[in-house]
Amino acid sequence: FSILCLLAKFYNSDDQSLTSRQFVPLEELEQTVTAHVKEVVEAQEQRPDDVKAFSGESYLNLPAVASAWQDLPAFDDTKKSLRRARNNRISFLLHVFGFLEQEGLVQVLEDREVRLLPKIEHLIIKYYFHSERKDKLLTLLADPIIIPEASGVASTDGEED
Repeated sequence: FSILCLLAKFYNSDDQSLTSRQFVPLEELEQTVTAHVKEVVEAQEQRPDDVKAFSGESYLNLPAVASAWQDLPAFDDTKKSLRRARNNRISFLLHVFGFLEQEGLVQVLEDREVRLLPKIEHLIIKYYFHSERKDKLLTLLADPIIIPEASGVASTDGEED
């Protein structure tokens, strides 16, 4: 989920070949993921069946993502090395992006910002810009997250669709 949020920060337009920015600050990404998780939690409280259906359709266990993310504090300023810590959101993001960094997909500069490397840009162009998949991902990360109502939900006149 955090990788999807990262990609949405870079590729948020219809231009299929260029990123919209050069880097994303890690703190901004943490705030973005947190905002989306909050929306998932609110939707889960109001329409749990719709969230479950949308999770299956998007192949993301959104309730599990939200639960795991909420269990972590945003930052732990007592840690000297954020990359070694495991009990806060920023450290979690550094671990995820550390993996991507080892694979030559991103560069994490001074544990503060993330830049995409050419290898991931090629992957994005081949996979992310598949129009149906991209639309689904951008819908997921739209502000606010819109989880479509499940079919068979009672209509306003009391009859089922």
